[in-house]
Amino acid sequence: MIDRIIHMRSIPVLFCLAFIFGFLTISCKKQGITTEVIDGVKHIHNPAEPLKGTIDLEVEEVLRIDPAEFEIGDFVVFDYFWKDPVGNVYLMIWKSRDVFQFSSQGDYLGSFIRIGQGPGEFPQYSGLSLDFVKAGEIWATGGRKIARFDMERNLLGEIKLDDWYYPVKYVDENRLIAERRERVQEGKEMREWTIVSYVERVLEGKDKIHFDYFKAKDVGLVRKGQSAFADSWATPRIRWIYDDYKKRVYTVLNTEYKISAQKLAGESLFVFDKAHKNFSLNMDEKRKHFQEKYESNWEWWMDIYPDELCAIRDIKCLPRGYVAVYSITGIETIEIDIYDPEGRFIYVLNPPRGLSLEEAQFFDFGFILKEEKEDRDIYAEYRIKNLPEIFGDK
Repeated sequence: MIDRIIHMRSIPVLFCLAFIFGFLTISCKKQGITTEVIDGVKHIHNPAEPLKGTIDLEVEEVLRIDPAEFEIGDFVVFDYFWKDPVGNVYLMIWKSRDVFQFSSQGDYLGSFIRIGQGPGEFPQYSGLSLDFVKAGEIWATGGRKIARFDMERNLLGEIKLDDWYYPVKYVDENRLIAERRERVQEGKEMREWTIVSYVERVLEGKDKIHFDYFKAKDVGLVRKGQSAFADSWATPRIRWIYDDYKKRVYTVLNTEYKISAQKLAGESLFVFDKAHKNFSLNMDEKRKHFQEKYESNWEWWMDIYPDELCAIRDIKCLPRGYVAVYSITGIETIEIDIYDPEGRFIYVLNPPRGLSLEEAQFFDFGFILKEEKEDRDIYAEYRIKNLPEIFGDK
């Protein structure tokens, strides 16, 4: 009798769940979103226009670091920048590998890392990134090693890696998401695969590849005969991010507007896309573009430059599981498409006048970026005052 009562009471619950699911499905269709299952994976198809329209970002500057204001040799330009969990800022010159550390108030604290093969040094032509995996430490990853520094930039030690990984994103001290390369003989040709993998450090200098999230062949260059080139607008590349908030990995081959979301353990969650047509260039548009951009050899570029640009410039993590997709809309022009954690296209972001968000990094409070002036670079932080569902206090 008791079992029967429980069973009868479960009927309204099941009915409600079915009703809610049906309502959401109908609602999505009315909004122009459709879904289908392909090979067991849910695909979310978004319309060309966002559900909630275009948002003009409202911001206020909270920090500015101008290297020209400090007496640090001839340091006035930098290539890469990071912000650690306690607010310190790091600016790196790619050519020299010098990294300059500033406090959360913008005070200069000192520099570390150099070109070389010694402890705490890195070769010039290997990738190099900073991560803040462990409290009180700075991890510099490049070549086949990790150099660990304390917050006063003192070298604590080094960890050998089994392969060259770049870029990388740490899950914890022993696990990372990493891009790597494999060269494979195919017939008479040697082909290169670019692979995004889940890697675990099991022993000193010995890593275990648990699985691959995504792989593509012969990306990174556009080739024609013995000639090749690369740029951010027409070169096939893998773009990927690791969202620590949702513990997800997003991957995409930038020639197509189709982003895959996977669990950290490799299980597919869904694929999302939107109605998009890659921008095509005619010969006159190519000629005008190259004459303005390149002082010489532009005819050589004309000969091998594709007739169609890529679909996606980049993808970036936003707070609370949201994702920004930088879709290519023209010659060196982008649109910033915002997706919620369910893969629905909800906003287009309009940057404030005079600010480019192409290289911005996003945080709970807003974003950080590099502003290029005529003779120097400036690091800046901005707080976003609107979009509370994504930015601001949780």
